[in-house]
Amino acid sequence: MLVVPSSRPHARELAQRVASCAGAKLVPTRSKVFPDGELYVKLEEEVRGEKALVVQSTEPPQAEALLEVMLLLDALSGRAEEVGLLIPYLPYARQDREFLPGEAVSVRAVLKALASLGASALLVAEAHSERALSYFPGKVIHVKPLEEMARREVRGGVAVVAPDAGGAERAKRVAEALGAPYWCMEKRRDRYTGEIELKAPPAEMRGMRALIVDDVLSTGGTVAQAAKALKERGASRVEVMVAHYLGLKGSLERVMEHADLLMASNSLPPLDARVKYVDISDLLCKAALEWARGDLNPRPPGYQPGAPPS
Repeated sequence: MLVVPSSRPHARELAQRVASCAGAKLVPTRSKVFPDGELYVKLEEEVRGEKALVVQSTEPPQAEALLEVMLLLDALSGRAEEVGLLIPYLPYARQDREFLPGEAVSVRAVLKALASLGASALLVAEAHSERALSYFPGKVIHVKPLEEMARREVRGGVAVVAPDAGGAERAKRVAEALGAPYWCMEKRRDRYTGEIELKAPPAEMRGMRALIVDDVLSTGGTVAQAAKALKERGASRVEVMVAHYLGLKGSLERVMEHADLLMASNSLPPLDARVKYVDISDLLCKAALEWARGDLNPRPPGYQPGAPPS
């Protein structure tokens, strides 16, 4: 297996860790931006006949990251025997259906484009939904790091909380890993204004320590409201654990106004010393080796892209 990083510094760091752990060769790449703003990429070594794993970090601006991946896939086309794609944070995954008439299903467009350019396998960490991943027509390895992150970082008794119904399965997984109870909050979002209404669980939280679990923290609005509601219910301490922290302006301050600790994986670049980052490169390496060995389950008979998981 060859590991092919993009030009982004964090992608190169992740690729180096995965290659070192997997005993794989790291292929140098070169990129530049022309004066007119167009991007150029080049493989610096021959990859013919090899399995190649492209590694990309998709912190904002995500569109630029995806374009670079497309160019790398094109460079590998006709050379590598098979191409896999490791994107720990899958952008556009939250638009996994048509919420309002006439909307593009963004993640469907992204994944169909990547597959059409030669990516036969997709390796991601804690995607927003199984529905989002179902749009990729090839093989998928879905790394779910939150349980292991919780085992490594959470000490003592906690109550695990999902900030909305969409995160209930995530919270349940983490709660089971910790042997802890879990609750799910009720969230309603106005699709036109973006306004969020959040209802806290009815259980009394007085004196309890709460752990809010979510896949991605972008603006921090939902998590901040959840932390505030839990504190109002009497929680003695509120910690937040997310798989992906985007570091958008004001998001950390918004969350830390009510939460006592924010933990995130290193799927995206570490941006702030106030965030406790948890290294998941060993889990990504395991997924890469699984792909290299071909230990992947085929799509089930009758598989329909975009269908809700059974």
